[in-house]
Amino acid sequence: MMMTFDHIKKTRPHLIESLDLYERVLAFEERVRVLARGRINTDHGAYPADLVDVIIDEFSLNLNISADILSPIKEAMRFRQIDFFRLPLNELPSFSFPYLEEEIEEILFILSRPFFFYLRQASSQKDILTDKGRCPVCQSTPVLSSIHENEARLYYCSFCGNHGRWSRIGCPACQNRRGEEIEIITAEQEKGLRLELCLNCKNYVKTFDREIFRDYTPELIDIMSMPFDIIAQQKGFIRSSPNPIGLRRFPLTRSPEVQEG
Repeated sequence: MMMTFDHIKKTRPHLIESLDLYERVLAFEERVRVLARGRINTDHGAYPADLVDVIIDEFSLNLNISADILSPIKEAMRFRQIDFFRLPLNELPSFSFPYLEEEIEEILFILSRPFFFYLRQASSQKDILTDKGRCPVCQSTPVLSSIHENEARLYYCSFCGNHGRWSRIGCPACQNRRGEEIEIITAEQEKGLRLELCLNCKNYVKTFDREIFRDYTPELIDIMSMPFDIIAQQKGFIRSSPNPIGLRRFPLTRSPEVQEG
């Protein structure tokens, strides 16, 4: 049975702020899906100009961010100066915004989630990654995976929510399949979860056992395992795609909630 947000907050109080934000992200996403149904042309990496105002209004309302602060992004979106297709490649707009890079990355990721939902719905390419370890729908590099029966391994896309098979052993960021170049880190407090560090390209993947599916979705697992992100980044490794609340880089001064084992 799926655990409720309240239960997770009670058992993992260090996640309350992140889970509150994730709930607001889901509310925004659901609202925009309704408003944009049948109105998005996924051949273009942008929302229709006549939807931009209402989408920014919903973002402001659900994420508790002043509409004035979002004005530069709204204008850029209205004139299609932001290409959502570039975001999974970690390419931000080339012109200047009055925000920190981490802030604009987080804002654009959350704003793009309903767009990528419809992109996945329109795609016939599912259930397997490309040979280069990328999502076939949006071309992002996954950072979360799960192990299933017969040792099958599924990877989960942060942007469009697609999942698909790739190599049982290896790093999708650089296609390195040499097991001796993948360092494994586990934690006694987090049964069924592990961190896989690629010594070749310095990217990492978080992997969970299928039993955890009984209680949590992949996105919740990604949020719950944020202490693993901190451990990896303290060691100098990189997360190739954001987590469900738009974070790709984590404050290294924060103490992880798990200890390596």
